[in-house]
Amino acid sequence: MGKTVERLLTQNQGSKRVAGQPVAKLWTLLRIIAAAALAFSAFMFVRSYAALSKAMETEHVAAETHKALTGTVVFSVLTVLLVALAAVMLARFYMQRDKRRGREAMAVEAKSDFFSKMSHDMRTPLNAVIGLQALALDTDDMQTVKSYLRESQTASNYLLSIINDVLDMSRIESGKLTLSSMPFDLEELLAQIKPIVASMAAERNLCFAVDTDEPFETAYIGDAVRIKQVLMNLLNNAVKFTKEGKVALCIQHAAKAGGQDGITIKVSDTGVGMSADFLQRIFKPFEQERSDYTQQFVGSGLGLAIVHNLVTLMGGTIDVVSEPRRGTTFTIQLTLPRGEALSRKEAPAAQEIPSFAGRRALIVEDNSVNRRIIAQLLKRKFSIDADTASDGRQGVEVFTACAQGYYDFILMDVKMPVMDGLEAAQRIRSLPRADAKTVPIIALSANAFASDIALSIQAGMDEHLTKPIEITALLSVLTKYLS
Repeated sequence: MGKTVERLLTQNQGSKRVAGQPVAKLWTLLRIIAAAALAFSAFMFVRSYAALSKAMETEHVAAETHKALTGTVVFSVLTVLLVALAAVMLARFYMQRDKRRGREAMAVEAKSDFFSKMSHDMRTPLNAVIGLQALALDTDDMQTVKSYLRESQTASNYLLSIINDVLDMSRIESGKLTLSSMPFDLEELLAQIKPIVASMAAERNLCFAVDTDEPFETAYIGDAVRIKQVLMNLLNNAVKFTKEGKVALCIQHAAKAGGQDGITIKVSDTGVGMSADFLQRIFKPFEQERSDYTQQFVGSGLGLAIVHNLVTLMGGTIDVVSEPRRGTTFTIQLTLPRGEALSRKEAPAAQEIPSFAGRRALIVEDNSVNRRIIAQLLKRKFSIDADTASDGRQGVEVFTACAQGYYDFILMDVKMPVMDGLEAAQRIRSLPRADAKTVPIIALSANAFASDIALSIQAGMDEHLTKPIEITALLSVLTKYLS
């Protein structure tokens, strides 16, 4: 987060008040004084030496007087030089101190700007969530209540996206964001994106087109999640800032040496476009185009900065061409290693969420509201009954007291009073019973950093899910361990 604020500082330096002007004037004055002192010293030396030489020629001055005058001249010169040097050093000291104070003041102002911006962007959807819930509590019409709750959920998802953007930017700036390198199917990734973007485009009466040059016969090695994040960010912006016309995604690939393919991705739209001035700073954090149309939409201004940084981390490049009222085209160039050949089967028909009736879970969570939400979610969505514990120690005690194989899995919060989830997982794994070694323990945590996930795995947990819980992620884990 600190480097993000420093970047803000760097970007905003041009608009800040120039610090140190009074000391800069003092510095100039002291330089003039020092120069004058040096000139006076030289003048006195020349004059004294000339008088001394003349006295020596007329033999009116004894040798002792000559030595005394010479010492006086040298002492005067050294005194003036020392005074001048002291003045210069003093001026430099005050100049450096003023610059340091100026940087500190600018950093404080930049941090204030950052937190003011984040406060506004977070309070806007939070106000919608609170207000809509208040309206829902004040009405008896169930359809109206559902409408309010749907709008509240939309605002909540937007608030979560802001938090995720800030966390991503913080990890990028601190160098803690690492990319995975796993085989993935690019066509499958596109199949996940298409219906989402098509639905958004249909709501705005836009045409959405996807064009690929040919089928992708092999898997690629890379971070599919981050590539999807980049594409969704660009496509979401394209839909949002296009009033009429179309949004298009074009992907082409060409073989390169060393078992790699060059991937060219283009996202284009016929939207409002961007000014030449904004294009100069488009990938800087918190920058947003200011126009009558774009002012209708809220945003943190971090999306494109994250896209640029992710593409750079992947070793690629991103360029943009745009013209006001004529549209925008982003072009990404990536080089991805080829994996094994793909053998695709016809996709099965969509199925309903499976039932895990008869299964039982242990929820270890210190927050009573979260315990209730998770228990109700398991019951209503998956027909799973659950027992609860309010901290790690109680969770260990409940598991120890139950019969062998009683619990099919454990959902474990990480940060809890009395005993945290990491220690609780370790203690369960060390119990002298067979199911303690095999029962799936799934971490539930608000911490989403790679280091946090690693700690959960090291403690003996099998999976790490982040809060708020996503139904699809939970379903994937349950299917993996309970099917």
